[in-house]
Amino acid sequence: MIGKKDTVMRYRAEIDGLRALAVIPVVFFHAGFGWASGGFVGVDVFFVISGFLITSIIISELQQDRFSMTSFYERRARRILPALTFMLLTCVPAAWLFLNEYELGRFADGLLGIAFFVSNIVFFKQDGYFDEASEFNPLIHTWSLAVEEQFYILFPLLMIILFRKDQFKRKYIGFTLVTLVSTSFILSIYLVNIDASGESASRSFFLLPARAWELGFGAIAAFFLQSRKGDPVRGKLSGGLSMAGIALILIPVGVYDSTTPFPGAFALTSVVGTCLVICFCDSESVAGKFLRNHMLVGIGLISYSLYLWHQPVLAFYRVLSGNLIIPVVAAIELVAVSTLLAVTSWHFVEQPFRRKSEFSQRSVFLISSSSLLLLIGLGMMSSAASNGMEHRLARELEKSEYVFFGNVDERLFIQERLEGNLPDANTLILGSSRLMLGSSEILGREVLNFSVSGAELEDYIAFAPASVNKMRVEEVFIGADPWLLRKQDPEAGRWTSVEALYQQGIELLKSENENKFKIDNTKEETKSIFSEVMHDMYSKVTLSTLSTDTSEASSRAKRARDGSHIYAVAYQEMSDGERQPLISSHAYYKMKKFNFSDQRRERFEALLIFLKSRGVDVKLVLTPYHPDTFAIISDKNMGHLEAEAKFRDISKKLNIQIVGSYDPEKAGCDRKEFFDGMHPRASCVEKFFWPIGDAVTKNSGFPRNAE
Repeated sequence: MIGKKDTVMRYRAEIDGLRALAVIPVVFFHAGFGWASGGFVGVDVFFVISGFLITSIIISELQQDRFSMTSFYERRARRILPALTFMLLTCVPAAWLFLNEYELGRFADGLLGIAFFVSNIVFFKQDGYFDEASEFNPLIHTWSLAVEEQFYILFPLLMIILFRKDQFKRKYIGFTLVTLVSTSFILSIYLVNIDASGESASRSFFLLPARAWELGFGAIAAFFLQSRKGDPVRGKLSGGLSMAGIALILIPVGVYDSTTPFPGAFALTSVVGTCLVICFCDSESVAGKFLRNHMLVGIGLISYSLYLWHQPVLAFYRVLSGNLIIPVVAAIELVAVSTLLAVTSWHFVEQPFRRKSEFSQRSVFLISSSSLLLLIGLGMMSSAASNGMEHRLARELEKSEYVFFGNVDERLFIQERLEGNLPDANTLILGSSRLMLGSSEILGREVLNFSVSGAELEDYIAFAPASVNKMRVEEVFIGADPWLLRKQDPEAGRWTSVEALYQQGIELLKSENENKFKIDNTKEETKSIFSEVMHDMYSKVTLSTLSTDTSEASSRAKRARDGSHIYAVAYQEMSDGERQPLISSHAYYKMKKFNFSDQRRERFEALLIFLKSRGVDVKLVLTPYHPDTFAIISDKNMGHLEAEAKFRDISKKLNIQIVGSYDPEKAGCDRKEFFDGMHPRASCVEKFFWPIGDAVTKNSGFPRNAE
């Protein structure tokens, strides 16, 4: 497969035109233009181009026995780091001015992730790429740079190994490359198909193992053209194939959207299309003349800087306006500003650093390492400034009706609330996200809702005794989700952030000695002087706020003072296309394997007995599932039905009232009263709470539906 010719690549203007076709859809997708609903495929085009160019360079230098990892990373540093650092250093003061503490903490994590080339992993753990919160994140787009950098670390080493005659025959390079690309592609499809809307799909989107095949396609194209010095194939079919390639790139831009299972097989169109253009588009063809247009080539030249700048410009606008949707005129203006910044960055930052006459190899590495250290320092400062977010959110909620909420640690937030001043309420709701809409308005009396996402039995043990100790609790509604009674899930560890509180709850259940119980604020104990200084500095310069005085749905989720959740408008107004993948996946949420645990049932009963011994009126709540989700549960005879029967046995044994049912028909809820497969709307929550008596809100027009 490898010849001995010098394969130095010639400049191909159509490659820059191809870069323009990649960056334009990405920019307009993030700006919110409907015609570019699938504009995210532009990143896939970039991946293929990158794989092609890098592999072409490596092949050329290995054939001439002059490949050097030092020189390779020097080129990467010249190309990537100056413009990236310039953008990040500009974003830091804007972040301190305009981002609230929650957003600043996410920004700091992203900054540190970029400095260590793992921002894709950081953002994978934060939010999905298509989630609303990502649009407010100025650095979310750098995930693709991290994927490329990780590829650049591994791929040259593989090439060096394969080129060494004493370890591997060169004729196996093609076979090895195709095998690795195929494996990565199959993994991508597998992860997307496991759960098109969940963590597996997000893992496929953000992480290198499921993305490497796209760069690998570019590498295969480089090997295909290596004997031609990177020049395209010319023949009778070349013109048609290159035009077909452009079509395969552009059609998904208008056809795909955030509901498309991606990457997986759907990414194949843009990847294959890019390869067809690279391999068959010459300067004389119709496609070649189109891509060599001066405007497209110009955009292609600044494409890297434009990619870097567009997201911060759009994200900070969204943060300042508080709205996800950008008006058309404003979006056009923001794209123009991004382009102006890109031209400036390309001319004054990118170009000078590429010239060896101005910056030697030594100076490039010195400046690069210094820049990374500076970014790490700024990331640590920003992280320290946002440290203790849960504490300050809890204090803010004491004086505000609502606080913006995101992927903060919900459990620590509740622990912090228990440390402060709580509203005067005698009713407590403990549950998962399925009960977060339980509010004072729905119940007709003052409540506190301490529900957390994916609540486990450990969460209840942590919060119920602490709440009884802190408040005059007379009534507790406990969400009886089916997974509470299954054997311990080794991956269910979110509750461990309040493990100290959980351990105290366990001891209290065992000892029945209430005087020994107190809340240890572990978060505050670990706060350092550095964090205090940074937060004081941040408090003096920031113009942002955590609170809002409106209860209406906004572009960001909120928590009300009574602890109830107010979903973001995008979630509330989810389309049927976006909702449908969630229907089936929610049937399996935490219930793929249900093995009943007597031990966990006994511990759950011990908690209920403890509450009753304190004079608390305990009620179990069986929150219904969407009708289509429940149909899957029934058809497959899943563990939910067994769990519901167990909960009903517990209620009889302990003489505890039980309300609701996993069956939406029994709970009185129809399909329009669900956000997705397992989260009921307020009207449904209102219905299954009604049998308790005084829970009817004044303006309700629904009939009562007792069991």
